Amino acid sequence: MIEIDGGIGEGGGQMLRSSLTLSALTGKPFRMVRIRANRPKPGLAAQHLEALLAMARICDAEVEGATLGSSEIVFRPKSLKGGEFEFEIKTAGSSLLLLQTVYLPLAFAGGGRVSIIGGTHTKWSPSYDYIRLVFSHFLEKVGLPLSLSLERAGYYPKGGGRITAEVPAVRSLSPLKLEKRGEMKRLFVFITLTSLPWHIAEREISTIQNRLKGFGKIEAEVVAPPATSPGNAVLLLCEFEDTVAGFAAVGEKGRAAEEVADEVAEEALSFLRSDGAVDARCADQLLLPFATVEAECSLSTNRLSEHIKTNIYTISRFIEKKVEMFENENFSLVRLHERL
Repeated sequence: MIEIDGGIGEGGGQMLRSSLTLSALTGKPFRMVRIRANRPKPGLAAQHLEALLAMARICDAEVEGATLGSSEIVFRPKSLKGGEFEFEIKTAGSSLLLLQTVYLPLAFAGGGRVSIIGGTHTKWSPSYDYIRLVFSHFLEKVGLPLSLSLERAGYYPKGGGRITAEVPAVRSLSPLKLEKRGEMKRLFVFITLTSLPWHIAEREISTIQNRLKGFGKIEAEVVAPPATSPGNAVLLLCEFEDTVAGFAAVGEKGRAAEEVADEVAEEALSFLRSDGAVDARCADQLLLPFATVEAECSLSTNRLSEHIKTNIYTISRFIEKKVEMFENENFSLVRLHERL
């Protein structure tokens, strides 16, 4: 039984999600205490509970402590199974974070189809657009192409969106080295806007174009998917010779369009002034697939966030890998070597 203190490091929900994924993949049971200890409301929230129950279905696990607010759980996986699954988060909790919990076990279990109801464009989590345009780009490179569709958007704070993912069967993933990004090829603003005035999107595009005018022409596209409530989300996609990077923010009632766009632009500028190959959010998300690869994988980013460091700690509890981390002002590097 692997013992994990959920209050170590960043101390958020990713520790639980990564532990569930790795437990299912390795067959190793774990106990986690002090779940989400560093959050304003510690313990299992609705999205974390649904991730726990979803993974239990996929690997026929025995679970203790599966209740809202629980600060301690025990998870004992049995056998993985693919197939069709439907999950529902009854809040605006992120459906994409739930997807990122289950897609690897499903792929190694023979593949499957997953439908998830919940938030699709929410605070503190990757948007549907980010997963489709950025994260999925790299999954395809390691040999796991996800097919994603958005039936309806679920904006913060209402949720209620619905996504579907077709997960292919895999036996192994390919190693990937993402240490250099190459020359800039394209800047692209992708805005999701439902049941709100069109000038919001125009102001967001204009703000980003002004903030990044020294980096070249910026293309833009606005889509208006069906949704359970009005909403707005912004994604700036940076395409390079060898990689892509994305920076996203979600609109809120009472928050100016310019402020939303400024948040995106500020993150993008911080990255563009560095020598990193992938943005920090994607670097964090790639650690789990990298951990399953026998050969060396590596990536560089503009900063090693506490989220990344905590995720590496969690991975090390399940899989023996030699991990190298290096960082300076303009460049941070993570290398995961073959299993020890």
